[in-house]
This record gives sequence, C-alpha cells and structure tokens, in this order.
Amino acid sequence: MEEHPSVREDIWIPTLCYNCNMGICLIRARRVNGVVVNLEGNAEGEKLESLSRNKGGVCPKAYGVIQKLYNPHRIKAPMKRTNPEKGRGID
Repeated sequence: MEEHPSVREDIWIPTLCYNCNMGICLIRARRVNGVVVNLEGNAEGEKLESLSRNKGGVCPKAYGVIQKLYNPHRIKAPMKRTNPEKGRGID
C-alpha cells in the first residue's frame, strides 16, 4: 500500500485509557501528522494480554475521547461569570 505524499508522520503510540471504572486499559493510538486517527488494544509483549483488563480490545468510551478532543465546539478557555450578582436564583 502506497502512502499519500502529504503524510509526514504515521506512528502508533502505546498509551493508557482511564475512561471507565473497570480500571486502566492498555491501548495504542495511531497518530498521522499530529492527529489521532485510530485506537487499538495493546496486547504486544510477553503475557501483557493476560495482565490488562481489556484483553487487547478497546471499548467505545476511548473513541469518545478522540471525538471530545477534536470537537470544534469544546471549551478551550476558562469560563467567566457575566452577571456580577451571585446567589441562588440569580441568573
């Protein structure tokens, strides 16, 4: 398979997923030109699959984090209160 000429970087990065209450899952993230485009379960290494909770798979919550990261409407700065009055029932 031939790479597109604009692809300067295409690497897999081992990382962890902390998104559910099952514990830490071992995953790999594929980064193309600085943008995460895919996730896989990371079961490489001796007996690593038996030690990880996800057994080499990825749940949908990890994919949701990618969507949250690159959402153009996400909050990128601290929010400021516009009403100088504070208290219950005051908008």
